[in-house]
Amino acid sequence: MALSTGSTFLCMNRPSFFLPVFHPSAKTFLSATKVVRPLNCIPSSVIYEPEVSRRRANYKPNIWDHDLLQSLRSDYQVSHSSIKTSLSLPKINRPLNCLPSSVIYEPEVSRRRANYKPNIWDHDLIQSLRSDYQDEAYAKRAEKLKEDVKHCMLQEAANPLAQLELIDPIQRLGMGHIFDKEIKGALNIIWEGHNKNDNKGGLGIIMISMLLLSSLGSSENMGIITFTCTYLKAIKESVDIMLANKLGHALELPLHWRTQRLEALWYLNIYENEENMNPTLLELAKLDFNMVQATHQRDLRKASSWWSSLGLGGKLSFSRDRITECFFLALGVMFEPQFGYPRVELAKVCQLITTIDDIYDVFGSLDELECFTDAVDRWDIKSIDRLPEYMKICFLAIYNTTNQMGYEILKDQGINIIPYLQKAVEKVRGDAPSSIDCYMKEANFVSEMDARNHIKDLIFDSWKKLNEEARTASPYPPHFINCALNLARVVHCIYQHGDGHTVQDRSTKDRLTSLLAQPIPLVVE
Repeated sequence: MALSTGSTFLCMNRPSFFLPVFHPSAKTFLSATKVVRPLNCIPSSVIYEPEVSRRRANYKPNIWDHDLLQSLRSDYQVSHSSIKTSLSLPKINRPLNCLPSSVIYEPEVSRRRANYKPNIWDHDLIQSLRSDYQDEAYAKRAEKLKEDVKHCMLQEAANPLAQLELIDPIQRLGMGHIFDKEIKGALNIIWEGHNKNDNKGGLGIIMISMLLLSSLGSSENMGIITFTCTYLKAIKESVDIMLANKLGHALELPLHWRTQRLEALWYLNIYENEENMNPTLLELAKLDFNMVQATHQRDLRKASSWWSSLGLGGKLSFSRDRITECFFLALGVMFEPQFGYPRVELAKVCQLITTIDDIYDVFGSLDELECFTDAVDRWDIKSIDRLPEYMKICFLAIYNTTNQMGYEILKDQGINIIPYLQKAVEKVRGDAPSSIDCYMKEANFVSEMDARNHIKDLIFDSWKKLNEEARTASPYPPHFINCALNLARVVHCIYQHGDGHTVQDRSTKDRLTSLLAQPIPLVVE
């Protein structure tokens, strides 16, 4: 899919978050099936090595395995505080002589400050997140419920309308990936039956309506969409509370623009009060949400441990410490539990880009930024000698993290992705003026309201292009296309009502808490 079609929208507020980096590096994401031959995306310059006769030394396996080493503990540990008390050293008020004589003392530079608020999600809080839903008993119960739902779908095979009424909540509750095979099979059967019996009953009308609603990208349907929205707004006040809630939700933002995980959480409360609610499906939806949340907590702990050990948050106090918000972006791109590795890696990339953004946007002087840009372009560890201390730390963090990602993918997939990651880092050049400010100046200083309406039109046009590209034949895997769409969705979610990445307001905090910290209560019968 041509990702550039969505670039207008994705770069609307924070251009640094357009990250078309993870197609080659999505370790688990792109390895659902074993690849016996080289992928088409591998450059033609790949050299296939001939088989070589190798000697074998037949070394014995290591008797000190990792688990044994990790189990070594002693009761004779002494706390660091007692050591400091007994061996306290005199306070030194001058530089130590062990510093090399070549140390260059940098002249003081006038710096800007963005005054970002401290991160409310500190490392200890994140590490304390635990869930009981990793227990095997819950997994067994979930498997039983899945079989019951599949049985319901088979029972309704003779009633296509009933099948559609079951498939729709399955997808909206965020469980489409669980029943993907069954849903595709059922829809194919319904569609074939519709073609054979087009003139019988109202099912054909329902199917056509679904197709029209999903084909937002066609300009011929704009009149239908406008008419539908106008009609729904008119009747919103005259319907019951439940339906009015649904209408307001749909009119605020179309379903296919919404982040899937947040939509599933919202729809759970709606579906629980539906007259035709399926109790088995509802229980499975709640249980699955909590089990997936437990997986997300584990992934977030990994991302936070990486960020804490990296030390950039403490060294670069001017920069935003937003690893939890970065993880939310990664979660929005791929929430499915099997994509834990690319989810954590994408969160790392997002946090590093946030740091680079602040260096360019807030702290760095022009001369420093030119040196930093040159160091990234060269991608040579020796080029950091000319950088100030804070830039050396940042460059080494980027360099080491990128190479570590490349090593993991090369080890598991046999593909060298470091050149792709390097090019992606080179494209990051800090933030740009807001699109609204740019348009106000370009259009002879039109009003802010006119500029906002113009940007909304551009967003709408970008979504049409994304939808058109998603429906056309593409050389990319379907999961990758879905991730590209999800990236647009989660960025829209983050910046819909302001800068949800930088400003940790009540709505951002509540959103992250509900997704990552609060399980849904299960009704025990």
